[in-house]
Amino acid sequence: MIQKLFIFLFFVSVTYSQNTADIYGIIRDKETQEAVAGATAEIVELNLKTESDLKGSFEFRNVPVGNYSIRFSALGYEKIIKTDVVVLSARPTVITVDLSPADIFTEEIEVRDRYFRKPDDFSTSSYNLDFEEVRRAPGAVEDVSRMLQVLAGVSPANDQRNDLIVRGGSPAENLITIDGIEVPNINHYPTQGSSSGPIGMINSKFINEVNFSSGGFPARYGDRLSSVMEIRFREGYRKKFLSDINLSTAGFGGIFEGPLFSKGSFLFSVRKSYLNLIRSAIRLAAVPDYWDFNLKTVYDLNDRNRLTLIGIAGIDKISFEGEASEVSDDNPYGKAKGNQQQFSTGFNLKTLFRKGYLQTIISNSSSFSDIENKDIITDEMLFYYNSYESQFSLKSELNYQLGKSNYLTTGISGRMIVFKNETFFRSDTTIFGEVIPEVNVNLREIYYKFSSFIQYRVKFLNNKVALNLGSRYDFFSGIKDKHVLSPRGGLSVSILPSTTLNLSTGIYFQSPAYLWISSDPENYNLRNIKAVHYVIGIDHLISSDLRLSVEAYYK
Repeated sequence: MIQKLFIFLFFVSVTYSQNTADIYGIIRDKETQEAVAGATAEIVELNLKTESDLKGSFEFRNVPVGNYSIRFSALGYEKIIKTDVVVLSARPTVITVDLSPADIFTEEIEVRDRYFRKPDDFSTSSYNLDFEEVRRAPGAVEDVSRMLQVLAGVSPANDQRNDLIVRGGSPAENLITIDGIEVPNINHYPTQGSSSGPIGMINSKFINEVNFSSGGFPARYGDRLSSVMEIRFREGYRKKFLSDINLSTAGFGGIFEGPLFSKGSFLFSVRKSYLNLIRSAIRLAAVPDYWDFNLKTVYDLNDRNRLTLIGIAGIDKISFEGEASEVSDDNPYGKAKGNQQQFSTGFNLKTLFRKGYLQTIISNSSSFSDIENKDIITDEMLFYYNSYESQFSLKSELNYQLGKSNYLTTGISGRMIVFKNETFFRSDTTIFGEVIPEVNVNLREIYYKFSSFIQYRVKFLNNKVALNLGSRYDFFSGIKDKHVLSPRGGLSVSILPSTTLNLSTGIYFQSPAYLWISSDPENYNLRNIKAVHYVIGIDHLISSDLRLSVEAYYK
């Protein structure tokens, strides 16, 4: 069976092998998200140039297979260079590029290529990564979380999991969003209330870019203490239908993409683990058995309104040398079985206007856990755990350009959480003769969250100083300490042409996990967890493509 599978994959790769492919992309204004027409895209190594059309689209045809850098420039925008644009045989490369408006104050203009990018409202501790950096990271096995573990200020817990311990924080303190939609966890076999797990379920070929902050992040991100990971999926290819069947360490599956009703595109992947097929050969005691699904569809309602659908799902089981998810009788853990499922989906409606855009997001994230363990001999229930957690969210954000160097971002959001938990643990006795009482919990709770924020960004003194100020308000119905206010600020100062001093500070709150609150009535008196960040750093450009960053923080 396995031999036939590899022969099939080899046949497919040989049949469709070519030496050239196309590069297709979209260029947009970073602040207003409008298409940038007439922008120049140039493949540096080949000295090939093209211009974007009225929709911001550009295309290079029949580019030889290889790794390239593409320079993007447009009147009134800063030049940037996107590196590691990989052209693979017979398959177009799809990219999306955001250009930052250039603030021109004097008649003398210094034009330099920018290799390094970061969100303008992040003053410190920010990293920008693209698909190729994730794909080729040693030991990351195309898992974005494992790739982030090598960044400064981030530590792994152990080799078996992709936990992100950011500046001494907990894996439960990390915020993850995909195209603006919050996703509680992007991993298979997740720990409840945490953002990590042993195996990632994001298909790395979906990634356009990742923005990661390890501290001092602005007011539009809330209910987390340690970090923010913004994942942006690329769009599907709009010219024709494409498919890619592949086998990797993450599993066996395929990616399918193409046009959607002539006004949009779709991008879909499905993967299935295959270790359970060869476990006897590699002698694994516990074998993961899972499926995952990734989806992004984009539809242009008109020139000013775009609707995006994001979906991610994982279905997990685990096997201990037995059939399906059930353990054989010779296993010391008893007759156990366990299932976990998680689903996150959301619609993002983005409306453009003259000096900004409004995005409205409706989303739901649900997770299910069902685990039981029975005595091998008596078949008596030893342990049972059944949990259901579902979050329904509605949020709206306004991004508005007040002037050439003044920007305002504000937003509100509401969330309803349905939490169910059933836990049974049979009474037992320790080796010292102490009795462990029986645990039998069955509860259902509904919680509500509300938040609002405002951020202001301004550049002055000939663009040498950038100031970020903001604050957010959060409400949580599940605890006595329901209301919190979080002021935050950041400052960047160009002290030399190639050297920038960065500072940020802020107060951060995170509500207790629902499992904590529901476990005992006394936990209603818990407070929000609080952290205060102080960060100072220096960025120095040794050359246009080599940067040195040094930061110190107190948390």
